[in-house]
Amino acid sequence: NMTDSVANTGDVQPHIFASLLIFWILVFICVVKGTESLKWAVYVTVPLPYIVLVILFFRGVTLEGADQGLEFYFKPDLAKLFSSPTPWVEAAAQIFFSLSVGT
Repeated sequence: NMTDSVANTGDVQPHIFASLLIFWILVFICVVKGTESLKWAVYVTVPLPYIVLVILFFRGVTLEGADQGLEFYFKPDLAKLFSSPTPWVEAAAQIFFSLSVGT
């Protein structure tokens, strides 16, 4: 639901409002209870990224054409890779920028 400009914020989205309300209530409970609730918060937040990662992995593997994508990823065409210097130049540029050498 996009609005016509940045100045027009649009209507309140009920699903976003409900999720924000739930999380703000959870934050309030954690603040009121202090460090007692920290144990519970850690039990939820530590394994959650791994659970989401596994769910997204199986979702991605079950999509249409996933077998072709996995084959392309795990069995690269080495003739194309070594015939042109472009992939190597782009890889080197990525390394320098990720190390903040080129910025």
